[in-house]
Amino acid sequence: MDLTFSHKSRLLLIGGGKILMKTAYWAHDNGFPVEVILSTRHAEEGITGPSNNLKQMLDAKKIKNYIIDDIESSKSLDVIGDIEKTICISISAAWIFKKKMIEDIFKGRLLNLHEARLPVGRGGGCISWKILSGDRLGASVLHLIAPKIDAGEIVMAQDYIYPPDKCRIPIDYYRYNELQSFDLICKFLNKVRVKNCFQTFKQLDYLSTYWPRLHTKTHAWIDWNWSPSELERFICAFDDPYPGAQTMIYGKTVHLKNVICHYGNSTFHPFQTGFIYRKRNNWLCIALLNASLLVQSVTNENGQDIIGEIKEGDRFYTPSQNLIYKARKVQFTPLGFKGVTQDI
Repeated sequence: MDLTFSHKSRLLLIGGGKILMKTAYWAHDNGFPVEVILSTRHAEEGITGPSNNLKQMLDAKKIKNYIIDDIESSKSLDVIGDIEKTICISISAAWIFKKKMIEDIFKGRLLNLHEARLPVGRGGGCISWKILSGDRLGASVLHLIAPKIDAGEIVMAQDYIYPPDKCRIPIDYYRYNELQSFDLICKFLNKVRVKNCFQTFKQLDYLSTYWPRLHTKTHAWIDWNWSPSELERFICAFDDPYPGAQTMIYGKTVHLKNVICHYGNSTFHPFQTGFIYRKRNNWLCIALLNASLLVQSVTNENGQDIIGEIKEGDRFYTPSQNLIYKARKVQFTPLGFKGVTQDI
């Protein structure tokens, strides 16, 4: 389909995060009238540090912004205004846009930034799912929002490879992805200036995959029966900026980060899995099935390092009931994590 924008259009960004902030700054500095709709949780999130949240960063640049937790409220509709004279881009938005709003308010012209290939990467928690599956193909995609999640026609996209020497844990992927996504948005806005018509193209639904959002405290329980490579990828998937994958020792929950598999001199029976067989001042060797897991970060529920308290011969374990928790489905709202929506 043909999608037309005026080079004089106002830019309305809806959502949060560093990419949104950088886009707002770029638009402001390059002559685009820009405004931002934030949810409470996005307004309060730290961007360059705890004392510099997103709202403060936008205010410092004198960019108009509005904190709205109900995207269908009259206040939101007033901000959206004349959609024919507005370029609307959702970037990590906290809302699920309903069919009536997509069609009646946005007139099918609401764009979304999706940071994974489509249609094979629909849904949430994209980066953690990528690490779990060992997928190093990335993409930044601008697509139209449709009633079905992440299924709208694609406006612009660019794909790339996450380099293994730079991308290992989620924060590495986010930093690399941020550069690619910001570049894509800038290219799109520059094209609007010289080309007002875009030809969109449909996604191939038969290739689609969908993965739900993840929540560390619900889903990140370590199953010590998995193979070494599966364990390593799982723990990496919940590393920074998240609290870390979970297991137990001495009857208490702990979080593991900064891990790598070691295959030298490591022939163990399945019964030995989880035992700490060697300890140094700031790292542990844990027995796995025919491999070792080298661990450099073990923290308690308060985020305090407890490697110094752990002894050789002790064992990490995860109760079977905790492993069942991974079947739960969770929900996030504009205010943050809401809870479990599908219990077991």
